[in-house]
Amino acid sequence: MYAIWVKIDETLPWIELSGKYQTEKEARKMAKELLSKIRIRIVKVEKERRQMKAVVTVKR
Repeated sequence: MYAIWVKIDETLPWIELSGKYQTEKEARKMAKELLSKIRIRIVKVEKERRQMKAVVTVKR
């Protein structure tokens, strides 16, 4: 069984994409297909960042 892992850059960890494949060839084919469908969004960042509010809190 094979899985597909991607790494965007050195600051981010490896990310495992969903799905398991029987052969390495099948995994490579699916990786190429998934990468051809990737969406990229570029956003403007303010020079002075405001503190973001927490959207989710965890209670123990």
